[in-house]
Amino acid sequence: MNTEIVTWGLPPSSQAKAESWFAFVEHNLSRFLPTSELSKLNNAQGRPFMASALLYQVLSEADLYREATGGIFSPYLGSELIRLGYRNSFEQLSADVSVENDLARQAPSMRSQSTNRFPVGDHMSSQAHLNSVHRSITLQADVTVDLGGFAKGWATQQLAGMLKREGIRALAIGAGGDLLLWGTPAGGWEIMIASPFSPADSLMSLVLRGPAGIATSSIGKRRWKGASGAEHHHLVDPRTGLSADTDLVQVTLIAPSAILAEVCAKCVLILGPELGPLWLEEQYPSCAVIGVMRDGSLVHAVTRAAGLTSYLLLFVSTAAGLGLSSKSAKGRLKAPLLAIHQAGGWFGFLFGALHGTVLLFDRYIGYSASELLLPFTSRHEPVLTGLGTLAFYITLILMLSSDLMKQLGRKTWRVIHFLAFPGYVMGLIHGLLLGSDSHYPWARIMYLLTGGVITVLTVHRVASARNGKSNSKTKTPQRISA
Repeated sequence: MNTEIVTWGLPPSSQAKAESWFAFVEHNLSRFLPTSELSKLNNAQGRPFMASALLYQVLSEADLYREATGGIFSPYLGSELIRLGYRNSFEQLSADVSVENDLARQAPSMRSQSTNRFPVGDHMSSQAHLNSVHRSITLQADVTVDLGGFAKGWATQQLAGMLKREGIRALAIGAGGDLLLWGTPAGGWEIMIASPFSPADSLMSLVLRGPAGIATSSIGKRRWKGASGAEHHHLVDPRTGLSADTDLVQVTLIAPSAILAEVCAKCVLILGPELGPLWLEEQYPSCAVIGVMRDGSLVHAVTRAAGLTSYLLLFVSTAAGLGLSSKSAKGRLKAPLLAIHQAGGWFGFLFGALHGTVLLFDRYIGYSASELLLPFTSRHEPVLTGLGTLAFYITLILMLSSDLMKQLGRKTWRVIHFLAFPGYVMGLIHGLLLGSDSHYPWARIMYLLTGGVITVLTVHRVASARNGKSNSKTKTPQRISA
């Protein structure tokens, strides 16, 4: 692990025990020590290996997390790391690493090929046979176990259990930037999260009021260049066998245990800013995540904000337009409603244009200009994306027709304006089913409430129109006597 251990709240005797424990775990579970038990297991590929209780327990727990995460986390990625050039501990790693790229170039990109929500490929199945009766481990050919950060989290969790049994009521154990907190000191635990761009600077601080495991995964720390000049990092995506291609540069995960924090931090970073938080919320809702994007992280934030703003302005414009068509909109109320209707429509269109333009720079989905401009041609959710494109075009047509009402004539203008209803519905469906925030309760409530308001106003408008026609038919002319 080659990890610096920092503790708080321990007497000197317990501090010495902590250092001795981590040294013992590293001596047995390091992939980089040729004399470690893990190295001996890796050299016995294809043959049963009689493991110690330590190795068997750690690998069996890691294999359980592999299964629980659907293979997104895997302890069997050592061969991929070696192929990428990560043969020695990072401190000994040469900057001029020779990397075998042939297999890496052939590895398929699961982003473009898979239709599963969280695809993982071959790593869904275990690549080792674990026999609990004989405590033996048999690795498949060409499989190398790398326990890395998992062993660190496991060792931290085990040490905390030992110290708690000794009666220590509050403690903090830091192992290479990861933390395990137990108990609650006065004022809570204040945690500083370092910036991935300037480690000496603090990104933010948190105050935790109870026990927690905290793990940080970053693609910025362990990086190296291969012989071809390509840059790699140590977090391998099991779907591709390559260093994870993600817009997240750092993920800090807060979980009930150090092991769970370590596993989930890696999974969220590998899955990226869109799928990662969604996966975490579905699989481990008790966890919290803080993600830091690359320098281009503004892309994701802008497209989310622009999309939501465009929809809300479309809602305001549609609601104001329905209010204008009502007979109750008279006098002083008519002028402000007209201004809101027109301004909301144009600004909604402009924010929609910003939303689509920024999506061109989103490397995660990778939209092309034609996919955004031509409805239903997108590789990603073609129907829902196409509805958003149509809503955008309809908004443009409505705004232009209002500006050209005199040239078009009021009758033609009214016919065109009936497009406002399907246009709004398309925008609602697009945002509700495709929006990156639509899995949050607040977003669903917002979409349902605004949709409900438009429905009520539409029903009221239709009913008013029918009543007006009915009254005009039954009204009798007055007689004028000579």
